[in-house]
Amino acid sequence: MRCLEPSLTTMSCKRRELTIFERGEVIGAWKCGVSERKIAEALNCPSCTIHKVISTYKIRGDETLPPRTGRPPKMTERDGRLNKNS
Repeated sequence: MRCLEPSLTTMSCKRRELTIFERGEVIGAWKCGVSERKIAEALNCPSCTIHKVISTYKIRGDETLPPRTGRPPKMTERDGRLNKNS
């Protein structure tokens, strides 16, 4: 448990997505040999979330989230700014 930072114990994971930083901490702790259950307890997250992060890392090779599915927005951010300013 030496690899986990003390700040991890104060984080809460209920019904929110892990940030890329938190995902990196999960992968780092896992690479140090910390069990998924202990990582989940330290992050206050379900162990299935930790398992999914590690499984995704094994498949994709990085901690980033996969691209979202669905229809892209009709207006870009730039279009929105132009429309607001005119």
